[in-house]
Amino acid sequence: MLVLGDGGGGDGCWCQLSVVSLFSVELGIKLCYMRWHFLHHPTEVIDCGCVILSMVMMTSAVMNTRLAKYLALVVLSRLWRIVTLINSISKKRAGRVAHQLANQIKQLQSENAGLKQQLSHLKVTVAAQNVATLTSAQQQQQSAMMMTTPLLAGSSQPLPSSSD
Repeated sequence: MLVLGDGGGGDGCWCQLSVVSLFSVELGIKLCYMRWHFLHHPTEVIDCGCVILSMVMMTSAVMNTRLAKYLALVVLSRLWRIVTLINSISKKRAGRVAHQLANQIKQLQSENAGLKQQLSHLKVTVAAQNVATLTSAQQQQQSAMMMTTPLLAGSSQPLPSSSD
């Protein structure tokens, strides 16, 4: 944590003022980038208020005014700033992860559809092979029966009887 300083414009106040100035530059860049959409995000508006409050408090501390005794508010506003920063980072990461998962789901669905097509093609192929196998087996049975039928037909002579 940065040194709060004694309100007498010491080095600690200048250090804190430089940090708040960096926050102000970041806020300016956000305003230029987001424009009016900035006002539709409550956390961004509160963050803006915290930066402005910090800037006013630190400027007054450096100038040695009566507001210097309220520097603890600057620390609290910076804590809020850290919370909003963590929140924005987690939202961006969650959005990125959600986007990656959505892409993986699309890929898996596409792969699943391809596998279903392959499965249906294999079922048709196997069914055709089964029909061909059954047909050839039936043809073999018929030819075997045709071969045994003349033998049976040729032995149409009566069998000798045992009436001796």
